This record gives sequence, C-alpha cells and structure tokens, in this order.
Amino acid sequence: MISRRSFLKIAGLGTIAIGSGFGIGSLVSKQGNVNLISMSGFIPSDRELIENVFETFSKHINPRNIGSVNVYGNNLLAPVIKNSIAANMNNTLLGGSQVNINIMRLDGKRSGDIMLMNNHLILSPENDFDAVIRRLRSKLKESDAEYFFTADMAGNSKIRNVLVIENEKGIADEIKLSRRKSEITIAGNCGNMKIVAGENTAYVKEASCRNKLCKHSGFIGTSNPIIACAPNKIILRLV
Repeated sequence: MISRRSFLKIAGLGTIAIGSGFGIGSLVSKQGNVNLISMSGFIPSDRELIENVFETFSKHINPRNIGSVNVYGNNLLAPVIKNSIAANMNNTLLGGSQVNINIMRLDGKRSGDIMLMNNHLILSPENDFDAVIRRLRSKLKESDAEYFFTADMAGNSKIRNVLVIENEKGIADEIKLSRRKSEITIAGNCGNMKIVAGENTAYVKEASCRNKLCKHSGFIGTSNPIIACAPNKIILRLV
C-alpha cells in the first residue's frame, strides 16, 4: 500500500479521484458483507482498450454481485462500457450492488493509466496489482488518454450524505449535506478552494490550481462520490 500523499505524486495520476474500495479480487468481507471497490484513471478512445478496462474491472469485483450499471457523462461510451460489464454479470441476480461510472473528457491528451483503492489506501501498482492489472496498465500507459473515469461499486442500500473535506493536515471539516446550501473556503497547498455544500450535493465553485480539474468534476453525489485537487492536496469525499 502507499499513502494518499504518495499517490498524489504518482506521474500521470496526480489529478484523479478514487473512491473507497475493497482489495483486488476481494469483494466480500469475512462477515460476508458487500464492500466498496473503485478503479479510476485515464483511458483513450480506443474501443478495444475501453472494453478491456471495464471487463477487467467487473471480473475483479465478482460480476455475480452486480445488479445494475450506471454510466454518467458520455452517452456514446455508455453502451460499450455497460456491455463490457454485462457480459460477465449474472442477469438473474435481484437486489445486487450498483456499479457507478463517471466519464469526463480531458482538455488535453496524456498517457493512459489506472489506479485502485482498498479501504482508503491506494494499491501500489508495483507491489499490489496482479498480473492481469499490470498488463492492462502497461497497455494504457502506451496510449494517449482522452478521458478520465471513476468506477465504483456500492450496495443499493448504502446512503451517504456527509461530506468529508481533507487537506494535507487531515480532516478539515465534516458537513451534513441535508443542511441549507452555503459556501466554504478551504486552505490548500497553492491557495484556497471555495466549495458550495448543502441541499444533498456539493461542488467546487472556485479553485486556485492551474488545471482546475476539481472544478470541472461536477457535483459530488452517489455516482460521483469523490473530488480531488492534487496541487492543493484537498480531497472531498462522500461518506
């Protein structure tokens, strides 16, 4: 495992946000409860690679536990992604967990890459990835990415309505999103971030970082539970 601070310094993945997750190939805890698992990263527009990414993701989280797949942000890629996951699903499963996927087009191209998280700890590509994930990552790093994606799995019954704001010093604030909407300013490494939180959602209104990916990440919610700003070392997550 590597720390969140080390993760934010990884080349090519310093700006991505990763949801909470269980380890590769380990979706169910000792008590038999379904946990969260997440994959995030940069992917190209190549259909074959996109299919490979999400087919691999579904196989590693045990597709028999998937009840539905939701894709947000790109209607053209949605059928490709859903079919890649559905091919491994048990279609007879009732009340299974949701897979929520968000796609965002990048302003400029960069090398492809992926990252996974396990219990709020980022998995080390060198030490924790299995052979399948390592091969997939090698293919992605040879490609020019055009999209940023997050993919997480969560039980249908899980309700998350508290926004946790973290900076380099730790947890800066915890906010119940059922409150009235208001603006909050958080100090970061390269300036301040202004967020709006309340009425069951939150978003970044102003950002001092150069790329402003955090501002363009949209509204935080069940389908988009984490927003990160690598330059400011600020993470917003829904719990």
